[in-house]
Amino acid sequence: MELKVEKPFFQALGIGILAGMRSASAPAITGYILSHHQSKTFAKSRLGFLQSNAVANGLKYIALAEFIGDNYHRPLTG
Repeated sequence: MELKVEKPFFQALGIGILAGMRSASAPAITGYILSHHQSKTFAKSRLGFLQSNAVANGLKYIALAEFIGDNYHRPLTG
């Protein structure tokens, strides 16, 4: 099954909104999208590494760590 990017404007808008809520989630979603919609032209650019599944998974784990850190931290009281 091949996924098609039919409305890239709304995907970009959604990623922008998500970036305002969670800073690490937007790169994770972008990495996921790029790893599933690979482009030969984009692969030749400096950001071509973002199409790698390993990078997409790494970004996903960073976003998860941010979420856990934000929700389960204990403030230091002195």
